[in-house]
Amino acid sequence: MSGENELISVKKKTTFDKLRDWYSGEESFPLTKKEEEIRVRWEKAWCLLCTHRSPHQVALIISKGPDVEIAQAYRDVKNATRFFGDINKTSKEGKRYVLYELAFNTYQRAQKSGNLTEENKALSNMIKISGVDRDDPDIPDYSSMDMGLKEIVIPEEILAFMTRGLSKGVVDVSKLRESDIEDVDFNLVSDEEE
Repeated sequence: MSGENELISVKKKTTFDKLRDWYSGEESFPLTKKEEEIRVRWEKAWCLLCTHRSPHQVALIISKGPDVEIAQAYRDVKNATRFFGDINKTSKEGKRYVLYELAFNTYQRAQKSGNLTEENKALSNMIKISGVDRDDPDIPDYSSMDMGLKEIVIPEEILAFMTRGLSKGVVDVSKLRESDIEDVDFNLVSDEEE
């Protein structure tokens, strides 16, 4: 068949797709009035979440808008966190970046004021945050951890059995507690009977 009778599957763009395009600066698909209202509500919800408000508080504020029911406000909060990211579950890398920026700003202020002590403290914090003083900053320092010793008590009969088995090179653990093993009646089922 030639190309004239072929069906082409076209995926309809979702609100998420359209807003992603809009935020990335793609102007070939402008937002409709309804999509613009959604964008404003989601952005407002996310900004309110960034000011340390709970999702419930944000939904109550959003629902005070014109023609926004409380159920819609909760959906807007959920969609805002899906779209922009959950501010309460930021990644370790994101936190590290923010802390590094704060330390760098402190370093710059200390440098301008000529305070060498504060400069060194800020540099020390930057080194610690970025992890350049370690091979892998995500691996904990095991030397500072107390591992503790765990004592394992093996009954004499089992220890004797294991010693005899290891002297032969093989340990058959099924014979370890032969007296405790009970045979059970069973019926063999084949695949054909199912």
